[in-house]
Amino acid sequence: FLCFVGYYRQYFPRYSDIASALTDALRKTEPERVTWNPAKKKSFLTLKEALVKDPVLKSPDYTKQFIMQCDASNRRMGAVFCQTDDQGNEHPILYVRRKLTAREEAYSASEKECACLVWAIERLACYVSGTKFIVQTDHCPL
Repeated sequence: FLCFVGYYRQYFPRYSDIASALTDALRKTEPERVTWNPAKKKSFLTLKEALVKDPVLKSPDYTKQFIMQCDASNRRMGAVFCQTDDQGNEHPILYVRRKLTAREEAYSASEKECACLVWAIERLACYVSGTKFIVQTDHCPL
């Protein structure tokens, strides 16, 4: 199930947060037999529901400027890649998010935010290579 849903992760806002109850159960530190609990059930049902919903993402318009919104927390980093329509409304094109590695968790806030920006640019290179785009972050030093 996670392999199938993970294939579509870029279309799910907050995929890592939603799937964490299930992905954490796959760690080597967990017992071999996974215990089903309400958190895992909620994660499963939320992901299943997201698969059948109408898409809320827009296709990229290469004639308009892209916006990359990046953010990092103590455990995760992510970005929303979007554009504004002719009325000035922002529409997401895709979401990217991942857990921080143990090494990255030790970074300072500025290092996490910067690492997130670098990762997002690399991850979205097929969209942003050779174009000008706006970066938005809530971290003032950047």
